[in-house]
Amino acid sequence: MIKNETKRIEYLDLAKAVAILFMVWLHIGVNNRDVDRFVHVFHMPVFFIISGFCFKEKTSAGKFILKKTKTLLIPYFFWGTVLYGAWSLIYYILNRKSEIVSLNTFCYSIFNNNTNVSPYACVQWFFTTLFIANIIFYVIVLISKKHRLLLIVMISVCAYVGWMMHYLTERLPFGLDVSFMAVFFIGVGYLIREVKMKAYLIPIFGGLGYLTFILNKQSEWNMRTMNYGNPILYVVGACSVSICLLLLAKLLEDISVTRTVLKPVLFIGENSVWFLIFNQFYRGTLIIFFEHFGINIPKWCLLLSIVLVMIPTILIGNRFFGWSIGKKRTRKARENKVV
Repeated sequence: MIKNETKRIEYLDLAKAVAILFMVWLHIGVNNRDVDRFVHVFHMPVFFIISGFCFKEKTSAGKFILKKTKTLLIPYFFWGTVLYGAWSLIYYILNRKSEIVSLNTFCYSIFNNNTNVSPYACVQWFFTTLFIANIIFYVIVLISKKHRLLLIVMISVCAYVGWMMHYLTERLPFGLDVSFMAVFFIGVGYLIREVKMKAYLIPIFGGLGYLTFILNKQSEWNMRTMNYGNPILYVVGACSVSICLLLLAKLLEDISVTRTVLKPVLFIGENSVWFLIFNQFYRGTLIIFFEHFGINIPKWCLLLSIVLVMIPTILIGNRFFGWSIGKKRTRKARENKVV
């Protein structure tokens, strides 16, 4: 149980840091196809699982929707608009006007198809998907009234519906089609939060996740594009690897000697929302910068450069724009957020 609602849960921040860095790595480009596929198994599902882990069912519907609006919808619309303007300005200054995305395309992206057409920051589909999935799961919790079996049945139905969505010829607005699969992962997080994290479970869940990966080796896994391959193997693999990551993070948290070493990682996990917002922007601008000076930078250097430039971005963002992601500047101890 989460007894102190204002104290951050460090191992969740550790898990988020690992997942968000993997996300940045994937956006830069992974040369090994198997590594790319394996990371795609869990790097987004784990955020939904953590959301379910931190889910508060006792919150009134009004307060719940308001909080999710502040932490998900406001950053989605505000920073989506800011980044679109920033990209347009950069291309204008560089005299690459043909690459400026039209206002109509931008509006279509931000108000409709944000999973396939997002010229400013494609990962921001996550905000709306998580918002919708949380609303759906809130209703499921109200209906099930803590009857675990009914809740399991309902989130399983959502997973089935989410799998069927990949047969649609057109994507649904705001990532609604991905939201049903996301509801399942939120439900998994909600159910496992009562379970004690034991280190001996690490090889069990890790091995199960790797087994599903081997069995589904010919399929491409990507939650955003709804490429699930065998849906049973996908959900088992995504949950297993995500839980394994949480168990590893909990093990590191329990080893007190590592806390000082892990402080930078915790910083990334606590501020993963800023990485979610800006990683694509910095990836693109840094590539333009290095190409301008004829520098062929290795991918690992680009990853490190993004992390380094994110540090002042986070400090400035938290100081002056915390309101845009639902943070209160005057509150020192904040509860865990999903990103």
